[in-house]
Amino acid sequence: CVKLACIDVGDTFKLCMDCLVEWIVLNEGANWTWLLAFAGRVAPKDLTAYSLAHLLTGAWERSHAVVFTNLDAYLAVECPWHVTKGVVDVLDKAIAAENAPTTVSRLLNLLGRGANVTRACDAKFTTLLTIPRVSALMQTCGADVQAELLDVLQLHSAVLSETPVHLLPLLDDLSGHDAVGRAVAAWLHTTKCDAFVDRLVDALPYIHQHVKSSSVLAPYVAAITTNAHRTLDRTHSVCQAFIRLHDLGPTSLDVNALPSSTGVCLDLLAADLTSAAVAPQKKRRVLALMLQIIHQGQDRWTSSLAAWKQAHGVSHWQLFLTLAASSDAEISLAALQLMQDVPYPTLEDPLWQYRCLHDLLRLFFSLFDDVPRLELVKKVLSTIMRESGGVLLYPASVTSTFVNLVVDAVVSADAPTTVPHDVPQEMNFFRGKKPASVARHLCATNCLRPYSPFPKSVQQETSDENQVDVFSQLQTMRLSSVVAPSQFESHLLATRARDMQRAISCCEHVQELLYNALNLTSFPASFASADVLVDAWLERTLPVAMFIPPDDHYREVLPERSNFDIDLRMEQWVYRYPCFIPLTKAAVLYSSPQVAARCLPLLKAVLVVLVNFWHARRFQKQANGDASWELHVSIEVMSIVEGTGWVPEPLNSSALLFPHVSAMDIRSMLHAVWMYLADHPPFLQSPAKPDEAYQIPIQNAIHNNIHSIGHLFGHFSQ
Repeated sequence: CVKLACIDVGDTFKLCMDCLVEWIVLNEGANWTWLLAFAGRVAPKDLTAYSLAHLLTGAWERSHAVVFTNLDAYLAVECPWHVTKGVVDVLDKAIAAENAPTTVSRLLNLLGRGANVTRACDAKFTTLLTIPRVSALMQTCGADVQAELLDVLQLHSAVLSETPVHLLPLLDDLSGHDAVGRAVAAWLHTTKCDAFVDRLVDALPYIHQHVKSSSVLAPYVAAITTNAHRTLDRTHSVCQAFIRLHDLGPTSLDVNALPSSTGVCLDLLAADLTSAAVAPQKKRRVLALMLQIIHQGQDRWTSSLAAWKQAHGVSHWQLFLTLAASSDAEISLAALQLMQDVPYPTLEDPLWQYRCLHDLLRLFFSLFDDVPRLELVKKVLSTIMRESGGVLLYPASVTSTFVNLVVDAVVSADAPTTVPHDVPQEMNFFRGKKPASVARHLCATNCLRPYSPFPKSVQQETSDENQVDVFSQLQTMRLSSVVAPSQFESHLLATRARDMQRAISCCEHVQELLYNALNLTSFPASFASADVLVDAWLERTLPVAMFIPPDDHYREVLPERSNFDIDLRMEQWVYRYPCFIPLTKAAVLYSSPQVAARCLPLLKAVLVVLVNFWHARRFQKQANGDASWELHVSIEVMSIVEGTGWVPEPLNSSALLFPHVSAMDIRSMLHAVWMYLADHPPFLQSPAKPDEAYQIPIQNAIHNNIHSIGHLFGHFSQ
């Protein structure tokens, strides 16, 4: 009979279902409710429509309970699409009949009673709640309906999967109906919406992509951030959602609504970075999110210094330092930006001090071809050095470590600031494999070999660990010295011109870093840093084991080429290390006068090398031309001499004539300067007017080139 009634739909079906429901209610003890399930199997659509119509009329009775049980337990599970279609028809009829408030209230009551019916409606959220339908309902429904809606969301938030995703885009498309949005946002601030918030967090990338109005998004974001810190799992979910948001561009989402959640978020994100299985793309997202979190929390203050450090990611600075050396340029750049913005841990610990400066300088010397990252490294290093690394007990240790590492890198044959040349293997010292080897194993008192603090590869350890004696090292230096100055020019310009230009360009960056980091100025306050530079520079360039001949030996040889060991060494420094002259200038001109006087043997040795070079070119009439580097070095050396005040006028200004005179004249003037320094050492007597013999080279140069240097005659006239 039931099957025949289901086949004959219409009024007969309704009458049959009324009788069937009444009979089931009267025979409640026999449990005949399975007949409704059978009817739903034969005619699910009609039974669903009948059930909704029956449930939305009259007061709640026993018959309503029987029908609703079948609707929620069977029809909503087996035929959820019929339930959704029936609800849509009911809403459309209610809107047309202008009794929407009553119908919506009854529907919300049904949804509150059955989780399966709610799940069926949630699955078809976009079909059920279209913009025209919702707009019409909001115009007639009042605050009571909003309260019932919140009750449904609170009661069945665990089964709602689509509603949290599509609710915000729907509210964004509606205009003039902010009451529901405010009510839902206020409910999300409570502790009764955990499941709804979790689903909302998972859908944040989709929501952010489809919601254009910040006024709609902001209350929900505030609610998310309010609940983000309540559990560690939720905080982690928020962080993961924000990582996915990075691909959608800049976002206004603020995870720092509460400062207590900021440090936890940074810790969770840092844990993702330390995992070995993290892809480079995710690392870039995580670093960008951490940078956003730190920027948003810079204006906030916490109750303690430890909490402030945690909120600003100070404990993760070492991790950023490690990631800055990544081969991925984007990861390295993001890590450097974080290092610039995040306060660094103080360098009180000697091992951390050495590691920090060592890794930063190693990164600096490897990034000369990447200007954006190089500038960030300069800023980080300059900040650390200006603040002495935050060291209170012995701040000079930071300067000493920095200067020694820079000098060791500059004098290394493998440094980018060096013109490539053949150096015997024993000429380069590499640090061993042991991590505890953080200091120089060899010092200048017993070794002349350059030391590379940033080796490209660790050399294989050999069984023969005996140190080479000084005499053997000197012989090695003699064998590996450059060719004679008369032949050096063609060799350098023909085979190493491009390498020379690159080394000079790299040296400019080193010079800029050194001046900014040590704050080298003419004021006495900078003398301490420059004095440290003098100690380190002389230790490498003029080690105590190197024999320095007395001046009388040079008086007999100059201007001819000299072959003393110090001269061979100086040829290496001047011709192969473009950074040699700038660092010598910084050490001499910005240190205290007493300490600068220690550099006199170094300056005199450089003058000897230049005199030898120009003497080899003495038969060439023009000094300028293809010998621009040597001319530049000669002018720079004379600027150092002039800045010291060790040589009086007009001999100290002879560099003004170098671009306009011949090689013979340059040689003679440099020789005269060397002779004056040898005859009148500084601090033994004050510089006086030079004798006529020292001025003869200048007079000859002016006399022979008066047509080209006539405009400079007044400067040298007595």
